[in-house]
Amino acid sequence: MEFTLVYRGELKANAGPNEKMEIRRKFHPQLKKLWGFPPLKTLNNKKILNDSPSNKEITIIQNVKDFRFAPFS
Repeated sequence: MEFTLVYRGELKANAGPNEKMEIRRKFHPQLKKLWGFPPLKTLNNKKILNDSPSNKEITIIQNVKDFRFAPFS
């Protein structure tokens, strides 16, 4: 699978947390849409994106402070 994330805006070499968060906010809707296509949709149907799995389920969700992440690698 290949995909391209699009960001239009200034990219600072040593951006602070606020600038980095703004980039994440721009990528979020694109990544959310991506999870609706195979093979990621198939993974999502197996509930690996559930942040409260039962004992028999697994999840790839990682909680970091107030945010939830689903890493690709």
